[in-house]
Amino acid sequence: MTNRDITILLLSLFGFTPFIFGQSNGSNGPNLTVKKITILKDTGNGAKQVVIDKYAQDLVQWANGKTLNMPEIPTDLKNVNVSVEKVQVNDTINTIIKIVNLDNPSTDNTRVYKRNSTNQDKIVEERAESDDRMHPPEMRPPHRPNGEFGGPPPPKNPNRRYKIKRKNRKSNDVVSQSRFSLGFLNVLGKQDPSNMVIDYHRMPELDAGKTLQIGFDHSWGINLIKGKLRAWIGVAYDIQNYRFENNQIRMVNQGNQFEYFFDNPGQNPGRIADKSKLVTNYLGIPIALGFQNKKRNPTFSMKIGIQAGTLVRSHSKVRYLNGDKEKFFTDFGLNNYVVSPFAVLQFKQIGVYAKYGMTDIFRRNSTINNRPSHNLSVGFTLTTNIN
Repeated sequence: MTNRDITILLLSLFGFTPFIFGQSNGSNGPNLTVKKITILKDTGNGAKQVVIDKYAQDLVQWANGKTLNMPEIPTDLKNVNVSVEKVQVNDTINTIIKIVNLDNPSTDNTRVYKRNSTNQDKIVEERAESDDRMHPPEMRPPHRPNGEFGGPPPPKNPNRRYKIKRKNRKSNDVVSQSRFSLGFLNVLGKQDPSNMVIDYHRMPELDAGKTLQIGFDHSWGINLIKGKLRAWIGVAYDIQNYRFENNQIRMVNQGNQFEYFFDNPGQNPGRIADKSKLVTNYLGIPIALGFQNKKRNPTFSMKIGIQAGTLVRSHSKVRYLNGDKEKFFTDFGLNNYVVSPFAVLQFKQIGVYAKYGMTDIFRRNSTINNRPSHNLSVGFTLTTNIN
């Protein structure tokens, strides 16, 4: 058995599976011009460490090809692990030799890095600060700093969290939204209950808690400035529910003017009612100018606009105590057109609105000297944005 075989056997007994090469003179191919030798060894004190240093120098000579056979492990180094590994990367051969003193293991290691080439002979020594620095440069992770070990530089502050700048998305040219509104409805210019002379051609006293404005609309917003200022146009359907305070009021369902009278339940007890109301329906086109604090998913927005609508349906309804109901469908002298300015303030999906009817509720009749009546509604909105 040769000395080389004995060395391989000893390394195997120490738990290493080395890749041991004999003579290496740097001429194993036309492109192979550089050899690197890395020796990792303990830096402890004592006579045993002197032997380790001497043995490391012998290994360098062998790796450089100056000796044919790998030097044998000295007999004084009975409890020392030695591993030899050879790695080829492109035109560079790396020989990594690691010597560990098991009697005095130390985490503070010295790297002896020797590079031989045709025009350079350089030895670099540095203090290893962690176990991962024990690996050769070619086995380093890519985040190592530039210079000797290669790779991009690390961040100036590794503990800092860096924000990833998102790509500035372009605002949608057109967005749409649907809105449901519910508010309390009041009539300005209705019949004064304190007036001794009743005007049957004006709106009677209303039940304020049950007179409601219900609206549905769908609008499209056209981008004007950076998605925050938009012009809106849409379609709206509004329902006005006029609930009379006196349940014995009956609408005159003939003629071309608004008129009502009081039913006398004394003559017919079966006609005592618990509900009497007038319901109107208008189809309109709202046009508005809107502002929102963000171009996408705004948390605050506002609109100011005007809505023009036309009467599509109106009816009166009376419900009696015995369960009978009466409905009459006619225009009751109502104005066929309405123009209403409005304003909306919205926080996310919830908002408040106000709408005022500029036009008179009823058609003007030259034979009747009555003051104009206008609608005013204030309430809440629920909006769904559709991008």
